[in-house]
Amino acid sequence: RAEREYRVPARIPRRARDGGPIDPETGKKVYTETGETYVNKQGKTITKTSVSKELAETDDAHTLSSGQPIEKIYADHSNRLKALANTARREYISTPRAKQSASAKKVYAKEVEELKAALNVAQMNAPLERQAQAVAGAVLRMKKSENPTMDEEIERKIKFQALETARARVGAKKQRIEITPSQWEAIQAGAISDSMLSRILSNSNMETVKTLATPRTRLLMTPAKTRRATRMLEQGYTRADVAAQLGVSLSTLDNTLNE
Repeated sequence: RAEREYRVPARIPRRARDGGPIDPETGKKVYTETGETYVNKQGKTITKTSVSKELAETDDAHTLSSGQPIEKIYADHSNRLKALANTARREYISTPRAKQSASAKKVYAKEVEELKAALNVAQMNAPLERQAQAVAGAVLRMKKSENPTMDEEIERKIKFQALETARARVGAKKQRIEITPSQWEAIQAGAISDSMLSRILSNSNMETVKTLATPRTRLLMTPAKTRRATRMLEQGYTRADVAAQLGVSLSTLDNTLNE
């Protein structure tokens, strides 16, 4: 019963100027009804709707339970997952955004320009990719109308083929940003703005990002470099400046000084 679908008035995530799509107190997603309508063939004005599920709409899954012991277990589990998701969203929006470092931007000027260029290419491709997705979707809908009993495996094949053909037709390329280790150092040092970082991550190969973000065996500097790094920091140099002048990564500098 909890998975039963039904229609609700058409809505969109609440706009940022109205408080944002996430409630800062509860972490719940917040939607605003669009109020959009259309006129049907009979000339009657109808409110636009969208499909939702009862479990997605309720705050307490127990309200959908028939009272059977197994359904109580499912409801308890569902409520725990909802609470976990709300906590994650609340912590996300309360986490301070990273500040850009002017000195790091200067030290990693080459990497910053490389990231900007890669982002420009990815963003230029985005409209073409959306166009290709729309064309492929239309082809798939036509094929499904001709064969309503189409199984999932055949549907996936048709969708893949239609998308590849549409990409070739509109000139779209499925191209993701491949962040290099030196570019990742620049990001960690604060060489780019938070908004630029968000756009880069939205267009990046996340497997590469996971690899770069995974802690590795810590490498430490020689005692002489460590002493020099300490003196430079005491004199007011930034961590990015020190790492660049000593020829080590920012993570290596931090690991050494934190020993």
